[in-house]
Amino acid sequence: MFIEPLLGTNLLVGFIVFIGAVLVIYPVALHLDQTWPFVLISGFFIGLSILVIRDIHSVNDGGLFMFFLSLGLAIGGMAIAGVILGYLFHTRNQWLYAQPSDRSKASQVFNHDAIHLRDIFNAGIKIEEKGMRIYELCAQTTNDMNLKRLCRYLAAEEMNHRDAIMKVLRRWLPRKQTNQVDMYVHMATDTFNIFKEPLPESSTDQKIITYALQHENAMADFYRELADLFPDEWKRMNINWIIAEERSHIEKLNELKRNFSDPHYAHTL
Repeated sequence: MFIEPLLGTNLLVGFIVFIGAVLVIYPVALHLDQTWPFVLISGFFIGLSILVIRDIHSVNDGGLFMFFLSLGLAIGGMAIAGVILGYLFHTRNQWLYAQPSDRSKASQVFNHDAIHLRDIFNAGIKIEEKGMRIYELCAQTTNDMNLKRLCRYLAAEEMNHRDAIMKVLRRWLPRKQTNQVDMYVHMATDTFNIFKEPLPESSTDQKIITYALQHENAMADFYRELADLFPDEWKRMNINWIIAEERSHIEKLNELKRNFSDPHYAHTL
């Protein structure tokens, strides 16, 4: 008779302990840049430790059988929770894939492969960093103080874009690393002409701003094409905010182009 309440109670305890352990380890995994299997495995061992500590008194009381019975049932509850969470993690990961159509520009970039939303964000980070390096090099090589300020301003804007994308990525557990992201960056720069060419030598302020505008528009086109691949609204929203950021940057650059000739405006950068 006592087995039935013991079964239900310990299965529930194991289930709850495992969920609690996963909730504790999840932010740690984000900080350590670990994938979801790490979360489940770590959660299992943390949960097991908690259960052993909980039931160890039954061994001291001479109840070795009850200790293993209680622990085994609780581990069963953890296993049930692990299967459910593993399925949810895996399914959520699959939802983040999209397939480019044969006629789209994106199919050239991604070689007709299924695209993962995280890979798009990681490619975006690397492209923003490439632009940042171009502007930083310009700031280091020019002797014109206004151009130096302009290039530093543009480099800071690229860094802000990169940091905004990284902030979103930090909310998600990473995927297993592959070389696909670097390949995507290379093909995106070729297909959409994003930072494909360095800044021309002896550039004027207007040439630099025009260069920046061309690449911001190309970046917006790149993200816009990718947003159309994801049919679910929440996935489109995850890319559309980047497009909005690029448009905002374009507006700033247009204002910069109109006003940079004013020396007082240049000094405000």
